[in-house]
Order: sequence, then structure tokens, then C-alpha cells
Amino acid sequence: MAIIEHKPWEGPNYKEGGINGQRIAIVLHSHHGDNDTDNFTLETISDVISGRESYKDLNLIRDYFGFQDSADFWNRVVFFNYLPDCVGTDEKRYEYGTKDQIKRAKERFPRLLAKYRPQKVFVFSKEMWKELPESREEGPKNPSGEFKCDGFSWCTYNADGQIVTVFNLEHPDRANKERQTRAVQQILAMPLLR
Repeated sequence: MAIIEHKPWEGPNYKEGGINGQRIAIVLHSHHGDNDTDNFTLETISDVISGRESYKDLNLIRDYFGFQDSADFWNRVVFFNYLPDCVGTDEKRYEYGTKDQIKRAKERFPRLLAKYRPQKVFVFSKEMWKELPESREEGPKNPSGEFKCDGFSWCTYNADGQIVTVFNLEHPDRANKERQTRAVQQILAMPLLR
């Protein structure tokens, strides 16, 4: 049996300006479903953009960034789940992931950072935050040192010579929308690390 690894979604406007001139990656916990394939993420976002499907979590994330049009938002970002394949069927949507999935995710995460070279990564999963690979640094203040973080933590990675700042926020299912929107807007306003 072949090992499935979901291909990340890369919007066509990701490299040419992204959001506010920044390359942004969005990371959630996992997909769930019966028919897992390498194209699961690509098909999910294509369905969201076309309007064939509506996913509450993905729509909330779009809203946090100040967008109303799904195509406009998702075409500007890279999106992947931390787990490299489905956590299970729809009935197992709240499962954590197997030891093998977590191991593969820890290997995959820095590889995807190096490949797509995002400047800021938004991890919308408090559960998966503790499973990320070891980072360069982590702190309670925002990485530019200008003001305290409002509802999020952060760390940095060296992705093939580029410093990537990774921010941890609550999963949309559990987050207060106003607070989460403020946090996302605060992060977007931060200067990029060099």
C-alpha cells in the first residue's frame, strides 16, 4: 500500500504579492474522509473556490484575514494540514493522529517551509503546536519586539537560509472570531524578520 502525502495548495498569486506583499502559509490539523488521496487538499480548496463546497473553518480563516471572496483569499496563500494524510474517516475527524503520522508530519513541515518559503505561517491548532519540530526560538513577545502578543504564541525556523516566523492560534472551531481576527491582523502588521 502506497503512503499518501497530501500535496499542499499553492495559490497562483502566492509568490506575486500574497497578502499585503507577504508570503503566507495556513496550517490546520488534518483532513478527514473516506477516500484519501495525495490530491485531497487540492480538491478541497478547489471545491471551496468554485463554491461547490463550503467549509466553516476555512471560511472563518478567510474572514480573519479580512477577505469576503474565497477565491481571492485562497489564491494568495499556501495551505496544508500538519498531518500528511487524513486522520481517518468523518467519524474520526477529532482524532489526534497516529505516532507514524506525527513522525511523518515532523519531517514534512520543515521540508514544506524550505520548498514554499513562506514569510509567516499561521498554525490554527493548539494541539499540533506541541508536535512541531524543534524551533530556533520561541517567545511570549512578538518577534519584532514591539508589543505583546494578543492570543497567540510564535517561534522561528531556518528554512533553507530564510527565517520563517510561525504563529500559533486556536482552531477556528474553538476561537472567538473577534479576538482571532485581531490576532491575525496584528500578525500581518508585524515587520518581516530578515
